[in-house]
Amino acid sequence: MAETARRELAEETGLTPAGPLVLVDVVDQILRDESGRVRFHYTLVEFSAEAGEGEPTAGGDCAAVAFVPIESLGQFGLRADTLTVIKRASAMRVRDRL
Repeated sequence: MAETARRELAEETGLTPAGPLVLVDVVDQILRDESGRVRFHYTLVEFSAEAGEGEPTAGGDCAAVAFVPIESLGQFGLRADTLTVIKRASAMRVRDRL
């Protein structure tokens, strides 16, 4: 899984992580239609990593990429569960540096 995450990161942002990837969370989401039938089933495996050298560039199905302060994430209209995973990853990185 980590190699797939590295490949996706490179395809979507042009970045290569420095050091190991750390598993943050596995999110399973099932979206149903009006009649209750499964319309979409997503399983997202969330990793965190330190950014490697280079400037990020949007690629693949990524519309834009930028480094922003975590306190500014609210302005981007991200889903609540996405913000939770990002904050968890950030807290893990801070904790692991101590």
